[in-house]
Amino acid sequence: MTNGMTDDLDPLVTQLVNKVFATMLQMKAEPAPGQAPLPEITPHVAGTIGFSGSITGVIHLNCSETFARTITATMLGMQEWQIDGNEMVNDVLGEITNMIAGNVASELRNRGGTCAITIPSIVRGNSFSICHVTGSKSIICNFNCEGNPVVVELVLKG
Repeated sequence: MTNGMTDDLDPLVTQLVNKVFATMLQMKAEPAPGQAPLPEITPHVAGTIGFSGSITGVIHLNCSETFARTITATMLGMQEWQIDGNEMVNDVLGEITNMIAGNVASELRNRGGTCAITIPSIVRGNSFSICHVTGSKSIICNFNCEGNPVVVELVLKG
């Protein structure tokens, strides 16, 4: 990683997640460093966005499917029972991930790099893991948001 562009990304990711959750959802995402990962038996959803330029990587936002529905209802100003299928949830989780990734990309540009982001992808399931290539650096930030675990992972190509 070049010229200190990736120094201190842990607190930056924490700050940006807090900002996005507070602004868009009026929810507090409290850092939870010792928190256990999401249980494999619980259906969960991961929003993923890649970025490239001076620095290449990907950002994942993981939460339970139940909390993803809560996020969706909150952001759209509706009740959870009004959510019809997974499409609305996918769109909202993709947009929240996009906001976090966009802020990270903006900060990397402020540090002198170039950075463009991809469109969001959504992964759903009960038991899946996202593996990264050898030589990549992973920064995992755990949060507790209204009693729900949220995991944001920033993976940078070595």
